[in-house]
Amino acid sequence: MSSQPRTADVLVTRALSEPEILKKIQDDPRTELPILAKIVTKEYPPCSPLAWDQWIYRLVVIFLGFTVISSVIGAIILAARGITTTPEILVAIGSAAVGAMAGLLAPSPVQK
Repeated sequence: MSSQPRTADVLVTRALSEPEILKKIQDDPRTELPILAKIVTKEYPPCSPLAWDQWIYRLVVIFLGFTVISSVIGAIILAARGITTTPEILVAIGSAAVGAMAGLLAPSPVQK
């Protein structure tokens, strides 16, 4: 379970900790609960876009994949031109991109 509190938990805690809110909810729950829910969600810190926007991951993987492919193609072109030693920067960029992709795509040990 995540250590970050959920919005529902915050709503319940707030309703139970403030007697005037609890009284309003007891008197008219159909009106007061949606109002309290809007207040809590507005005050609640928004979650990271990484949690809900899958396109961020897709774009990062696409760009890292393009970097890896570019590095490999660059090394092949250099070898075809007779250059026997691949520049260290090309190897470093390609290796870093492969490592970054592995880190992004490997399942987190914390996730179930």
